[in-house]
Amino acid sequence: MNGSRIKWLPIFVFVVLAIALGVAWAIHARDSGMLGNTQSAGIVAASVAQLSVLIAALITMAVFSRESFRMIGWRPGPWRVYLFVFFAVVTMLALFTFVTLAGGFLHRAAGPPVQVIRLLLNFLILMIILCLFAFAEEFGWRGFLLPKLLPLGERPALLLSGLIWFCWEAPLVYFGLLDSTIVKEHPVIALVCHFLQICLVAIALGYLRLRYQSIFLPAFAHGLLNSLGGLSFILLTQSDPLWGDFGGPIGTVFLFLVVAALWVRLGGKTDTPSQVLE
Repeated sequence: MNGSRIKWLPIFVFVVLAIALGVAWAIHARDSGMLGNTQSAGIVAASVAQLSVLIAALITMAVFSRESFRMIGWRPGPWRVYLFVFFAVVTMLALFTFVTLAGGFLHRAAGPPVQVIRLLLNFLILMIILCLFAFAEEFGWRGFLLPKLLPLGERPALLLSGLIWFCWEAPLVYFGLLDSTIVKEHPVIALVCHFLQICLVAIALGYLRLRYQSIFLPAFAHGLLNSLGGLSFILLTQSDPLWGDFGGPIGTVFLFLVVAALWVRLGGKTDTPSQVLE
């Protein structure tokens, strides 16, 4: 595989459109006062901001590459993988909570037990909503962009897609739509951790997309991870913005351990069918 087979113009147009739409929404959200409540900032990012990636992909496909629609990855994927992803994310949340509490990183309890129980009961609703919005993002990053980068090779394509993804999310962090609490007190650490997490998650979600030829599996995993981040923010981050936020150092370590296993798996024979290549 080599980069000469890549059509760079559609990729460039898609990335510019996605970033421009994301920044425009971030500026509007900030100037209109939507981000006054830090707990609602993530909801804003998980809705309209994510839709900007879908819109950018659809516009680019309509103008340059209508055939890309059939390469999005419309297979549902095996149900056992959905179960595995669900239990992996729930286990990660449980371990993250245990480490932050047992390690003494938090200065006080996150809230009364009744509030915690209520939040956990609402986890399913939160998960469904965030998975729907995550699909909008995954349609662009893993559905449209990743297959176009595959002539570079699987590993370079996954890393480059993560880099591009970070370029889209960095303005959202800057304007306060993402990591709104940790970035105010620890901006350098927040950006470094966010960069690492985006690259790590891009590898994991890209693996699901390529291995199972399904856009729905990475959308499900993406929504679950966003739910994990939302719950950790509500329950733990306000106690300690650095250690209680899954977007901080502890969450980054957890993601690194999970993705390291996938990275080793990618060193073997590729499972990518030729149909995803143009």
